[in-house]
Amino acid sequence: MTFDADVTAPRLLGLEEAVQAIGDLELRNEFERFLDQLEIGAEGKVILSDPYALDVDTNLAKRSLDEWFANLTPADERKLMMMSLLTQPFDVSTLWPADRRRFIDSFPATLCVVPPDPLSVSEGLDMIPFGVRTPKGRRAALADPGLARLMRVLPRKAPIETLSGEFIGDAPGMYGYQMWEVAQWSEDWAVIYTVGDDSEPELFPRILGFCCRDDLEHNFISLIAEGCKRFDMGFYYTFGTVYSAWELARQLLHVADGLEEPDWESFEELRALDDDLQAALLREEARHGRGELLERIRSIRASAEELGLGALSLAELLHKAGGSPALARVERKLPEWEHEIDEELEQLEARRQVVLLPYKELIHEWVDALSGPPATSYATGIARTIRRGRIADYIQNYVLENGAMPTGRHDLGRTTNPSVRVGVIDFDEVASKHGTK
Repeated sequence: MTFDADVTAPRLLGLEEAVQAIGDLELRNEFERFLDQLEIGAEGKVILSDPYALDVDTNLAKRSLDEWFANLTPADERKLMMMSLLTQPFDVSTLWPADRRRFIDSFPATLCVVPPDPLSVSEGLDMIPFGVRTPKGRRAALADPGLARLMRVLPRKAPIETLSGEFIGDAPGMYGYQMWEVAQWSEDWAVIYTVGDDSEPELFPRILGFCCRDDLEHNFISLIAEGCKRFDMGFYYTFGTVYSAWELARQLLHVADGLEEPDWESFEELRALDDDLQAALLREEARHGRGELLERIRSIRASAEELGLGALSLAELLHKAGGSPALARVERKLPEWEHEIDEELEQLEARRQVVLLPYKELIHEWVDALSGPPATSYATGIARTIRRGRIADYIQNYVLENGAMPTGRHDLGRTTNPSVRVGVIDFDEVASKHGTK
């Protein structure tokens, strides 16, 4: 699917004209407010929605549904209606296939069939009906011919993939969960919903946005990543194991120990690879059953940085390792590369010393003269040592590049310590006092 920068999000989603079908002016305005806050991202591959754009006050819901409904404001009623029009039940068949672990205690009857024998410590809330699924909401919807027509023409949102994640801490009461459902919206777009324990009631659904269906798994991850940066909360708020048939999403959305969010940087490294390379790495990971793809990429990147290979991309490191593209091959090559680099550095240092040897005494004399008077305190001693190192490095590098001692005026500026400055040095004046070669 190609993206025209002038096209709006509502037009991409087929909603630009649909809003005009709503006869109720206030509800139409609510629909338009929702459409206006949609943002196109990832070069037109995703459309972000504020997770709380249709948020309502649900504080009374846990105590009494009747009291909650009785105290809903007209604005909240319209938001509930919008939520009903745009969302759908989480489909139990995609959420709990035979090989998928279950963990959430209970689900509202309006969201999905309650799975048997739930296994979690999570405390869900039973049955939160809302919007057009309430008797009052349904009567209002059917009474408005335009709204009833809109309900019929909006896409049938069939589930494509459901992802679920749960964090269990090391103390009682430390847990959290989140689920994402990717559902069909149109031929070109999928819609993303989420439920989790960040709200009251806990399983109130939210809309995160829409993704292009070509390269859907990558686009879904991009939507979560961009949403985290743009809205902070709502898109991602669990930190444990994620269950999904999508291997890359499953691994990426798992937050490893020591991290505070998914490893978006490693995801971008993977996404930069062509499809064949990505597939090869995922097959390698599946064969070994490690489930540590991103952790291994992080470790490889850290080792490459230490070896001075940080400028090389993951694809270039795979190519440098030779043979079939595999992280294991790069991991085996890293010690060899370290040995080769150590040897190169030793040879380089030996060549440097050969060049510097004729100037060694004179460099020492100049550096000593330019470093300032002897230190009178600990602070002045530290400053003199820093200044001395800066001057010595400058003169040595000049000799290595030019085969002679520096001449003329040179501004050595500040050192690595902003409070210690060397400034301009007239090397001709230094040479007249201390000699030259």
